[in-house]
Amino acid sequence: MDIIRPYRDLMTLHDTFSQLDLLAGHIDRFGYDDVAQQYLRQLRRPAMEAGVPQPMVDLLTDTATPTPVRNRAFGHIASLIARHLRRGDHSACAA
Repeated sequence: MDIIRPYRDLMTLHDTFSQLDLLAGHIDRFGYDDVAQQYLRQLRRPAMEAGVPQPMVDLLTDTATPTPVRNRAFGHIASLIARHLRRGDHSACAA
């Protein structure tokens, strides 16, 4: 089984959109494995800066949360981060 490694470094503004897509694909293919968990933790700061409520961020990173709930949280958080960046406030993904 191949492991998709969507990130080599912390997320940056220039590739945040593609990295979110790659992470979604990785989660779809392998679930919330250790690789996914590592990069989901990186989403905490950009998510909070994009206005995502803390409990939703906690749902995404909590390994006890059922997969369907985590999937919905990821989709919502990714869309909020993307909307935040499209508005031109790029501080959300500054490393």
